[in-house]
Amino acid sequence: MSTLTKKIGLLFGFLLSTSCAMVAAADLTEDSLQYENSLHDSYREQWVATWTKPGTASAENTNIFENQTIRQVINVSSGGQRFRIRISNAFGVQPLKVGAAQLAIQASGAAIIPGTNRPLKFSGLPTISIPAGAVAVSDPIDLSVATQAKLSISIYFPGNTGPATYVEGINKNTYITGTGNFTGALNLPGVDPVAAGFFLSAVEVSARKNSGVVVAFGDSVTSGATATNWPAFLF
Repeated sequence: MSTLTKKIGLLFGFLLSTSCAMVAAADLTEDSLQYENSLHDSYREQWVATWTKPGTASAENTNIFENQTIRQVINVSSGGQRFRIRISNAFGVQPLKVGAAQLAIQASGAAIIPGTNRPLKFSGLPTISIPAGAVAVSDPIDLSVATQAKLSISIYFPGNTGPATYVEGINKNTYITGTGNFTGALNLPGVDPVAAGFFLSAVEVSARKNSGVVVAFGDSVTSGATATNWPAFLF
């Protein structure tokens, strides 16, 4: 075999091996990109309920508020860094005017931890009118909250609410004030809790795309009407 033929053969072999390496590298890069994209998708933000209690109504509903603040304390099942709430007028017979709303971490009772209160807005506005039969979702707020922490959600209703969308028979964790807007108050002295919740239907947390939710169906015991709260034990 001539020297020229050997050189051509070596050159062809080199080019062939280089081409194979480039194809393998391209395949590896494509696989890596697909893997990275799958990881990105699994961490993509979604909103999940960290607390929720659907509202109800009845013919005997006499829960009507006017120029009053309601502060409800709830237990979050999952903590996080971003939250939003849902206010329900699902069983209302008239538009529901929300004059102000705030979310904070509970200290104890009706008191909140100073510096944790965050004003809530709705499409950038501090007030909203919710039509009868509708639900309003607040804009997200940033707040670092641990799993199983307790949040206080305060909502001020400047006008007559009409019969409230509510949940009765739950543990005493709702505080109803006298006349005035007390959404930003650090405490509500002299206000005793009642065993019902009003208008607040859900608190949602920003979570990873692959996060899930377990829903407990049952009677008033499931909703927390007694100290034996089996969903909490399940959690």
